[in-house]
Amino acid sequence: MSWTNQPIVFYHGTTKRHVASIKAKVLVDAAALFPLGRVEIPRDFGRGFYVTTFEKQAVRWAVARFRLEKGQGIVRDIEPVVLKFIVDRERLGTLRSLWFVRGSKNAKDFWSLVTHCRRSVNNTNRTPGSTYDLVIGPVAKNLGNEKVFPSYDQIGFHSPEAAKLLTDPEVIEV
Repeated sequence: MSWTNQPIVFYHGTTKRHVASIKAKVLVDAAALFPLGRVEIPRDFGRGFYVTTFEKQAVRWAVARFRLEKGQGIVRDIEPVVLKFIVDRERLGTLRSLWFVRGSKNAKDFWSLVTHCRRSVNNTNRTPGSTYDLVIGPVAKNLGNEKVFPSYDQIGFHSPEAAKLLTDPEVIEV
């Protein structure tokens, strides 16, 4: 089999009630999906729109979102769904990206960014003079013990330029 630089597939777990909003907002600005003060859970790489390359992981996120909303007494359109995005690798490669391959205890740069983003008032990966459109890496499980979820990954889209690559997702019912 020869390499063709084929598109990459990303998945996002959510519930039905958020699909229209995601489709509308992700085309404009990924950070708009998580305005300040509305982020329920601090994100590993700051505010943005998160996807994974593992469909099974997205299904777990969708089910977790469903349980959270059900626990909050929300009853309409909370069925878990997965959004499937097909993204051109060439265009993805033009973005300013920060990559973390490992989340081991020795990966001090990874844990430094995760700690900064989770504890920051602004919950952003941006510092003066540096911004990233994409941040890619493992999913932090436990900040204090510096553990990650095995076989999980996350790709955070953090700019309008990055969000423009996420178009016309397929909705997969879980």
